[in-house]
Amino acid sequence: MEDRSYEISSAVTGTPLGLFRSLLHQILRQTPDALHDLVERFTVRRLENGNPGENWNWHEGELRCFLESCLPKVARTRPVWLFIDALDECGKDNAVSLVETFKTLLRSLASPSGDSKQFHICFSCRHYPIVDVDESLFEVCTEHENATDISTFVNGQLAAFRTRTSSTIPALITESASGVFMWARLVVKKVLDLEREGAGLKTMEAAIRSTPPDLNKLYQQLIRDMGVASLKLVQWICFAVRPLSIDELRWAMLIEPDCPYQSLQACKSAEDYVDDNAQMKRRVQTLSCGLAEVTRTHVVQFIHQSVMDFFVEIGLSTLNGGETQSEAAIRAHFRKNTNLVHVASRYGLLGLLTAMLQMVDEGTLHINAKDNAGWTPLWWAAVKRQDAVVKLLLRTGIVDADAKDEDGQTLVFWAAKNGRSALLSMLLDTGRFDADAKDKNGRTSLWWPVFDGNTAIVEMLLGRCTIDVNAKDSHGRTPLWYAVCDRNRGIVKLLLDTGKAEVNPEDSACRTPLWLAADMELKAVVKLLLDTGVANVDAKDEDGRTPLSCAAGRGNLDIIKLLLTDYEAVVRLLRSAKM
Repeated sequence: MEDRSYEISSAVTGTPLGLFRSLLHQILRQTPDALHDLVERFTVRRLENGNPGENWNWHEGELRCFLESCLPKVARTRPVWLFIDALDECGKDNAVSLVETFKTLLRSLASPSGDSKQFHICFSCRHYPIVDVDESLFEVCTEHENATDISTFVNGQLAAFRTRTSSTIPALITESASGVFMWARLVVKKVLDLEREGAGLKTMEAAIRSTPPDLNKLYQQLIRDMGVASLKLVQWICFAVRPLSIDELRWAMLIEPDCPYQSLQACKSAEDYVDDNAQMKRRVQTLSCGLAEVTRTHVVQFIHQSVMDFFVEIGLSTLNGGETQSEAAIRAHFRKNTNLVHVASRYGLLGLLTAMLQMVDEGTLHINAKDNAGWTPLWWAAVKRQDAVVKLLLRTGIVDADAKDEDGQTLVFWAAKNGRSALLSMLLDTGRFDADAKDKNGRTSLWWPVFDGNTAIVEMLLGRCTIDVNAKDSHGRTPLWYAVCDRNRGIVKLLLDTGKAEVNPEDSACRTPLWLAADMELKAVVKLLLDTGVANVDAKDEDGRTPLSCAAGRGNLDIIKLLLTDYEAVVRLLRSAKM
């Protein structure tokens, strides 16, 4: 028999029906005599209609009546405390209705025949929706009371950071949070990310102060660099009928309406198929910018209800370029400037495309026409994995293999970014591309595979094309800098082995790769950089720290010994200590 209990429980979560079921279940376990009528009705229904959940279900109204009738009975013999958490998550109308239900209960217990002293209710709810709980004795506004808890959380999360140097970072986060726990949690993550990158205290403080105090504006800031894959992930989390498990999401992220895969085995052979749960968990965290998580029961969800509300009300529209739902639907079905070549390329209609290509010489076929996303027919074929179409178009010799989309990405850039090695190889074979073309954030095609630790793609780019290994992004960081930051010794060696990589490039905070490696305690990487013979052991960041002082601050004797092989560095360190 098919077990549908998970689907049913998911369907009623966050609804009055689910709340009444949960409360009655708890009461039934503690005082079964108070719910004699419910047990009797259940027995009769099961005999007459069969199994619950399959042939019949409880209705909200009848469960409300059972709750209203049993609570006064229970309150006569023992105190009853109802704790109802996250009232706002069931929606405005339901929240107001539930409050009215429990106010009615309180009034009935306050009557001469009742015992209101035995019955207590505690609601937790955000400030919206506004509910009128005039019978409550007092209200606790957590934003005014939880500064100590937030401070404890922040200091605990930044414990390792705090031991390195006495700083005002924990206190600054606690104060700036203004009592909003979620704000503190997200900013702590931001600081830890900066810490892993070796950022200076001034950079961290500036990042904290520049973070919007309003949660929606903070979420808006976090999703600025989200792409198509992120949008797809968010849509699945928002609109799935029930919360998806990590295994279900793994398949959902692969499937498209015009998916070229004919079997699950074919899906598994896809370049972007992730079969490892730990890797899939990291993918969820990365694509969601930390706003989604995988629970202990392997269910994927947003980290807070406010994130769900943000995406449904604002975020999805932002990710869709500010379109309304109707505009997005129209755009999905009919893109402005789309022609028949786009359609044939997208859906792999080789016969039609071959016939149309014969019209190129007549000047009636616009083979490089862009739709309003900047995608040419070649772009569509590549993104939709229509490899035969890609080969056909490239063989014409007249397609623009270097066309940029609306984000400034070329196909070589896109293929490298998404780990599409077969597509990248086909494009590199043409020789008609600019490997150093930058997107709107100043990143080249080498940036993403270095950032993602994709060694195979990095090797392909370095080995098969002339590419600037020292190109800087908008933060002033080179591929070598990011390879060190990613703790990827293999890619660091690949870049250094080209003989072209600058060993001492500084980012916007004056941190060099050697500085970063010393601060992150990467002994093997420090040795690689020192072995070049040109690494600057005296380079200072914006706070005046050198690689040696970073290693000393971390207490890493191995790295200190490596750095102190330079006698002059020892002398300079001692002189600076005396000043």
